[in-house]
Amino acid sequence: MATIVETCPRCGAENMTFDMIASVPNSQMHSAMSFETCVVCRKCKKPSLLEVAIKNSEISYMIEQAGSLPKITGDLSNFVNSWGFLDWASVNAPPAPDELPDSVRAAFEEGARCLAVRCPNAASAMFRLCLDLATKELLPKETEGEGPSKQERRNLAPRLRWLFHHGRLPAELEGLSQAVKDNGDDGVHEGALTEEDAQDIHEFAFMLLERIYTLPARLEASKLRRLERKSKADTAG
Repeated sequence: MATIVETCPRCGAENMTFDMIASVPNSQMHSAMSFETCVVCRKCKKPSLLEVAIKNSEISYMIEQAGSLPKITGDLSNFVNSWGFLDWASVNAPPAPDELPDSVRAAFEEGARCLAVRCPNAASAMFRLCLDLATKELLPKETEGEGPSKQERRNLAPRLRWLFHHGRLPAELEGLSQAVKDNGDDGVHEGALTEEDAQDIHEFAFMLLERIYTLPARLEASKLRRLERKSKADTAG
């Protein structure tokens, strides 16, 4: 039977050996081949779900020979990367857009987990944080002449208005940005947001982050592929 060493989310035992009793391939979660595995802590004897991703072709061969991941004999810690234990929030949290900077992604994913467990005020605060981090990067430097005021640089809602007014954000998203203005302060200062309010802020954050990061990255990747094809064609010719 395969084993893996982790800290148990049920009893808190650190560096504890878990027996892996079942696995399901889940290649869509990450770029590497991954599995959702059922593991049992040897201390508390309780099961948990752990997601792991294979490290290299060696483990792929071992899986092929054994028939499945749990049937491999021995410790898998050197052959797989652990992506953490799964819970309700991680399973049901909406995914983040692609190509986000680490700090923005971390804030978005924390907000998504809060949204999944019906904590709208906490979710809204984290979505606002990821918007705050992302939109600050779009501002001109203070040394570049006329630009946003100190209030616009400091506060999200007036900063968004400045960015839309100066064409640095797509105009078609300006109406949706009203959710941030109308609902954001209520969540931060009064704790009065509903799940629908949080969904509005999530929707705006997702669409805005896609336009700032995901779409430009995809366009650049497409451009590089075209240049590579052209280069190969010129070489062959």
